Amino acid sequence: MAELLEKIIEESIALELNVSELYGLFCQFFEEDKDFWWTLKMEEINHSSLLKAARDAFFDADRFPLELICDSLPPLVDVNRHLQQMIAEFSSHPPSRETAFNTALMVERFAGELHFQKAMEQTEGSEILKTLQKLNKEDKNHERRIRAYMQDNKIKIQSTGEDIK
Repeated sequence: MAELLEKIIEESIALELNVSELYGLFCQFFEEDKDFWWTLKMEEINHSSLLKAARDAFFDADRFPLELICDSLPPLVDVNRHLQQMIAEFSSHPPSRETAFNTALMVERFAGELHFQKAMEQTEGSEILKTLQKLNKEDKNHERRIRAYMQDNKIKIQSTGEDIK
């Protein structure tokens, strides 16, 4: 069981870093939105750092806050594979501005991202989780912030149908 949990934590860290890399590409491609993408990129890096710190401090003591992660490995592996494919595709064929923003909305609904977001918004939880929430500060609500930015900048929000969960 500990081995599976460790793999889930590692995939969750990889997810945050993959999302950061994707937002870094968008930062490079869209000068008018550079500050917005840079902020999200850095927040995703912060999320990976929080997961690493929680792993390093609490995993061996069986105190890792499970609320932070998905309870299943296959969805995380699938999401990371999908993100890596998007990164490769967008690196060679940059998306339109509208596609980039709608891709980000989809990404923020991926399983691992949702778990992290829900954990950061919980009002009850362990002292460890409360400490991590304080460290995370305002680095949350990415989907809501992306939607607001899109509306403020008149970027069309597309219906995405089924998201990867």
